[in-house]
Amino acid sequence: MNFALGAVITGLLFTAIFTTKPVEEHWRQCAPAQAGEQLVSSVQYEDKTECFYQKMERIRRHSVTRKEQV
Repeated sequence: MNFALGAVITGLLFTAIFTTKPVEEHWRQCAPAQAGEQLVSSVQYEDKTECFYQKMERIRRHSVTRKEQV
């Protein structure tokens, strides 16, 4: 009887631990910036990550960003 009671308690403890464990998120990282570009920002959703790159120049009044989805 003691062995059976110990097995039941152990089973309940393992079940409680695994059901209360937080969900691990796997985020996608942006690809490295290409030559002459820098990563400006990124937005992460459940199913994709949007990465925004900008050309690096000394003086750039009208900046154009390139968008990439990972």
